[in-house]
Amino acid sequence: MFPNRKIAEIEKMFSEKGKISAQDLKDILSETYPQGLCCHYYTEFFGTLRSMLFDTAEKKIEMTFGSPQANDWKTFMVQKLQEQEIMVNLPYEKAGKDFYNITY
Repeated sequence: MFPNRKIAEIEKMFSEKGKISAQDLKDILSETYPQGLCCHYYTEFFGTLRSMLFDTAEKKIEMTFGSPQANDWKTFMVQKLQEQEIMVNLPYEKAGKDFYNITY
């Protein structure tokens, strides 16, 4: 799905940093593609619907419902969850002409 250059950028960040923080991961998930992984091309059937971080040691999930650029991160502890309704903002954008061109 992602061009090799995007994968290479992410791999480079992981190899150069001694330790990757939760904030580093949130930054990647929140930054607009191609610098990050977030996009809003919903009318073209492609866009960020959720972003999630799982902390298995702390038994928690940090996530956004919708784009992290338009919605706050919420924290859920891993336990039986109560059913709830969450309002979501989905900003609509048009993809650039080269967005769907995949190069290998």
